[in-house]
Amino acid sequence: MKRPRAAPPSVRFYPNDPLAPVGLETVTPETAGGGEPSFTIDGPSYAPAPYAPGTLAFQYWQGEVALARTIRVWEDLFDRDFTRWHEDHPLLVKLRAGKDLNAFYDRKSLQFFYDVDRKTRRMVYAGESLDVVAHECGHAVLDCYQPGFWSTPDLETASFHEAFADCSALLVTLSDTAVCAALLEEAKGSWDKSNQVSRLAEALGRANTGVSNWHAFCSSNPGGAPHAEHDDSGFSVRVRPRSQRRLTPSFVVAALERARSNHLARFLFYGGLPGGRLRLLRQRHHLV
Repeated sequence: MKRPRAAPPSVRFYPNDPLAPVGLETVTPETAGGGEPSFTIDGPSYAPAPYAPGTLAFQYWQGEVALARTIRVWEDLFDRDFTRWHEDHPLLVKLRAGKDLNAFYDRKSLQFFYDVDRKTRRMVYAGESLDVVAHECGHAVLDCYQPGFWSTPDLETASFHEAFADCSALLVTLSDTAVCAALLEEAKGSWDKSNQVSRLAEALGRANTGVSNWHAFCSSNPGGAPHAEHDDSGFSVRVRPRSQRRLTPSFVVAALERARSNHLARFLFYGGLPGGRLRLLRQRHHLV
């Protein structure tokens, strides 16, 4: 008698942000190919297992899975591989780069920090949020295609870099079936309200500003002095490279909302769900 095959090793993973309602899920990590890796995580590696959040082992696999998903999304969209980046070598990833409430891409690496949320007294690890990891990796993707955008003094270009990175976070979290199902349950047809996908990096945003929103965090870290501009009506507005970027991700969310009744939305929201659950959700949200 043949012995049953052992189940592939699995890890615990946040497919969105640690504060998002969907919570943790159990996933099987992708098997690495034989070619050069797209990224290298600094520090020790760990065998796949259901580690607890807050541990180095959990953060290692959170980073592995989040980066693999982000890179796969952009490889599919751009029909190319990302084994070499701006510096012509795999990205170095530092999951505990130091004590701070921040994360950044610097052309050589992705760096994620950690610190205590003063209100909740809980430690916040930027690298445990898929939103943050996919955002920073989005900067690296755009830098491959438009390296001139990186050091430009133009405010609009800096805003676009941030917007592209936010769109990276939105697209990657929407690639998860559990997130899409939870989003439909939360929205219940009200697509003009804030939801767990449109809110980005809630834990990091709350620790910085007390508001569970990445945009609130970015507004407190403007990356440059604001200046006054005027719209067509002569109304004076204050513009920052990071806060102005809210428009482009909002357009992406609005486009997905408007498309929810067509075949693209059905594929996006229901592609991986089991048949019975698929029919139930379609009936509940009138997308038959």
